[in-house]
Amino acid sequence: DAPYVFPEHTETYTATLTDKHGCNADASVTVHFDPLIYVPNVFTPDGDGNNPVFFAVASNISEFEMYIFNRWGEVVWQTNSLNNSWNGSYQGSLVEDDVYVWLIKYTDLNGQKNTLRGHVTVLK
Repeated sequence: DAPYVFPEHTETYTATLTDKHGCNADASVTVHFDPLIYVPNVFTPDGDGNNPVFFAVASNISEFEMYIFNRWGEVVWQTNSLNNSWNGSYQGSLVEDDVYVWLIKYTDLNGQKNTLRGHVTVLK
């Protein structure tokens, strides 16, 4: 059986091997919890049921905020949950086909705060 670990934060593990003569050898390995965030760059809220919503997929983060802006800098959607998705609407109507800017603020499992920026294209 190989040893398995499932730490909740970045952790360094050291193994010591002792041979039959009492000689020791040490080896260490660090398990990193780098944040993993995937954000698609296009979605199609056109009613056909294929790719109808926009959302980020992430792991190894403890806090999450996402904002989507139109070309005039207005916030058209925001969330603080990875379980929420944008359906392409703003103020009750479907937005125009265009490129929208997203901003993600997150805190990783090591307590580091970070910001990501990108864009998503809405096609109908």
